[in-house]
Amino acid sequence: MKLVTTASKHRLTLILLQRRVASAFECVVLGSDRQWTSFQPKLACMYDFSKKEIDAGRGDEPFVFVDAFDAIVVNLDPNYYRALYNGKPLFAAEMYNWPDTTLSYPEGNFLHRQPYLNSGCFIATARDICALLTKNQFRHYTNDQLYWAQVYVKNPSGFELDFDSRLCACLIAYLKDPHALRKDGSDFVFLNTFRNPGILHFNGPARIKRRMWFWYGYLMLQAMRTGARRVAKIF
Repeated sequence: MKLVTTASKHRLTLILLQRRVASAFECVVLGSDRQWTSFQPKLACMYDFSKKEIDAGRGDEPFVFVDAFDAIVVNLDPNYYRALYNGKPLFAAEMYNWPDTTLSYPEGNFLHRQPYLNSGCFIATARDICALLTKNQFRHYTNDQLYWAQVYVKNPSGFELDFDSRLCACLIAYLKDPHALRKDGSDFVFLNTFRNPGILHFNGPARIKRRMWFWYGYLMLQAMRTGARRVAKIF
């Protein structure tokens, strides 16, 4: 299964993401050959990638997309993500309506604590994404979050939102709850939904993104302890 991201530069956070998923996913990094003055290349890269996948006969294979610089993939089981795909693109959900606060979401969304689309994490097929990008004139947009939110509100039946955070916890929730994420044994628990998300997305201001380093440190320490136990068993 492919895990796809877009990146303007080869930063440490991207390196950590690649190393984290290397044993479980084929990690595809798009966009390093482009000049970035806005987020338009993010949409253009997804279109080009989707076209190539379709041409190669892989148009109906689900893939996972994550933002390159502020996400940790916690669950490394590709089958977990395949099971989440239900024939429609599944986008992360969050608590805040941005960048266009006047955007009118379906009333049913407000039955959930996280009624709004977040574009930093999704599961889809190349055929899904190519069709949506082709139909909705993505080249007119310089903001991918605004683009996908507007496409969703025009056609909510063509999408699913991850209201209960099985796919992704959008940790902009820290703005309302400084303890939005906790560890329970071997599981991460997102207290907005009391689910164990597969991916942690530290979207929002810099103070939220800095929290990512704490959780990366925890995972590295956990891996070191697991490795030490394995060595101990050998001897």
